[in-house]
Amino acid sequence: MGWNRTLKQDLAGETELTRIAAIRYLGRREYSAAELRQRLSERGAAAADIEAALVYVKERGYQDDARAGEVLIRRRTQYSQCGQALMRQELIKLGYSAELCSSLLEEHYPLEMERDILQRLLAKTNKPADAQKLQNLRKRMLRRLVAKGFQYSFIIEALQEWLPSFDDEYYID
Repeated sequence: MGWNRTLKQDLAGETELTRIAAIRYLGRREYSAAELRQRLSERGAAAADIEAALVYVKERGYQDDARAGEVLIRRRTQYSQCGQALMRQELIKLGYSAELCSSLLEEHYPLEMERDILQRLLAKTNKPADAQKLQNLRKRMLRRLVAKGFQYSFIIEALQEWLPSFDDEYYID
C-alpha cells in the first residue's frame, strides 16, 4: 500500500542540469553531501557530474555538512525528542563521519539538554493510581525511552524522580 514514485532519470550525461538540481535541492532544505549525492544519483546523474556539482555548491557555501547536521539535530530535538544515541545513529546513517557526529552532538545537543528532554517527556505522562497499572507503565516507559536513544543512567535517574518508589534493580534482567 506504499506510495511508489517513479524516479526521474533526467540527469544522465547532463553536467549543467546536475549542478542546477543540486542547487534546487539545497534551496528546499539543508542536505549532507552524502544525501545530495544519493538524490542526484537516483536521478541518473553520472558520478563525475555529481562530484563536480558537489564541489560547486561547497565552494560557494551552499552546502556544508556541519550546518546540515546542526539543522537536523535542532529539528529532531524540537519535534521528535530522542536521545543522543539515536541521534548519532541517524547522523551516521545519513553519511556523516563519526568525528563530525561527535562534535555536532557535543556542541548542539549536550547531555544537559538530553536530561531536560527526558524530564519533559516524563512530565507529559499521567501516573495511574492503580499499583498494577503503575508497574506496567514503568516497564513501558523504560523500554520506550531506551528505544528513543536516551542514556540508561539518565532514564533511571529521571524515573526515580518521577516515581520516588521506582526500583532500578527490578528492571535489570
